[in-house]
Amino acid sequence: MGCNRCPHPTCEHSLINNGVCSCQVNSCNGRMVLDATSAPKWKLSCNVCNFVSVFTDMVKGVSISKDEYCENEECNSRLLKIEFRENQNKRPLKGCILCEDEIAELLEN
Repeated sequence: MGCNRCPHPTCEHSLINNGVCSCQVNSCNGRMVLDATSAPKWKLSCNVCNFVSVFTDMVKGVSISKDEYCENEECNSRLLKIEFRENQNKRPLKGCILCEDEIAELLEN
C-alpha cells in the first residue's frame, strides 16, 4: 500500500494527514492528496486514478490547515494554506480549492 492510501494517523505522509478532497473525475472514488515531496512544483494527485492538479509557478508553498474544513457541508474539503513567491507581492491565502475561485485558479489540471 502506498502512502497516499495509508490510513496511519501519525505518519506525516499518510492519506489521513495529506488528503484534501474527493477526486473531481467522474466515477472515481479516490481522494486528492497533497504531494509534499513535489515542491517546488506543488501538486495534488488522486490516490486511485491518474488525475493530477499542479499549482502554478506563482505558488511558493502549500500546506494543509490542520483540522479546518470547508464551511460548505456538501464539500467538506480540508483547507489549504497557500504562500506566494516573493516577486508576486501577494499575501498568503487560506481556503478551499473547490469552493473558492481565487484558490482554484491557482491549479492547472
